[in-house]
Amino acid sequence: MSKNKFFHHLYHVPKKLWIVIFLSYLIPFLVEVNTPNDLITEIYTETVWFISLLPTFIFAYFFGKKGGSVSVLLSITVLFLSQLIDNIGDDFSFWTVPLTWQIAFTNVVLGFGIGLLAEKLRQKQAALELALAELNEKRKELYDLAFYDPLTHLPNRRLFNKYADEILHYSKEANTVFSIMFLDLDGFKEVNDTLGHEVGDLLLKTVSQRLKECVRANDIVARIAGDEFIILLPGISHEQAVKIAERVIETLQAPIVIGNNSVSVTTSIGISSYPLDGNEIKMLVKKADIAMYQAKRSGKNNYRIADENAISL
Repeated sequence: MSKNKFFHHLYHVPKKLWIVIFLSYLIPFLVEVNTPNDLITEIYTETVWFISLLPTFIFAYFFGKKGGSVSVLLSITVLFLSQLIDNIGDDFSFWTVPLTWQIAFTNVVLGFGIGLLAEKLRQKQAALELALAELNEKRKELYDLAFYDPLTHLPNRRLFNKYADEILHYSKEANTVFSIMFLDLDGFKEVNDTLGHEVGDLLLKTVSQRLKECVRANDIVARIAGDEFIILLPGISHEQAVKIAERVIETLQAPIVIGNNSVSVTTSIGISSYPLDGNEIKMLVKKADIAMYQAKRSGKNNYRIADENAISL
């Protein structure tokens, strides 16, 4: 055990245990020195002396084998002093006193045994904590792979559908509205073909960040395919969604500087709303998707609101 670890464990020994340690050494010492040696008091004295084993448990538990060793030395020292004082003027041999060597031997066994066991348990606990940390990390990685886009770290289609189902359920219960915006970047393929996929990836990351800046913290921005994004807007009606779409179009028009390149892209947006355009997520997404293609066909860099004719592809 290193010095830092020793003082760390020393600091974390509860104050009540320090009191127990002190009394465990003091009481047997006083009893041994001041008690007459008849049969009853010898039995009583033996019982009291076993109190001196308590520090062995405490030290060995907190400090391992070294703590057990310290406890053994302290216990034997207290035993020796008490026996020496109690037998002043008599012929005295420490190891000829049965009680003394029994207690000393028991302290040695407990000190090293419990200390070794405590160290092994701490090693097992440390290994278990490390394994749990690695398991949690792997679980997080698997969760991210399952529910987040690896490039932009936005929710993917699966997580979007999960959030959308929750919002739909809440909206039906609370009789509230929400809107869905389906976005496709205009000119993204040309950027990929002329400047390469690395620039295209950086462009998608920047677009993702700009989209998040255009909406509220509780709105869901998801990437569902290459350059296709979808935004879930809880509590937002058609009219409010239009204002957000206009903000998104204006924001994405600003040039994006990537290395030595200044890239410009626009977006086409389709909007659908619950319950006006349907009461199921699949239908709302479908209508928003169709409205987005209508926006592309009408010149791009604009938005369209889903209509009743958007059911047919």
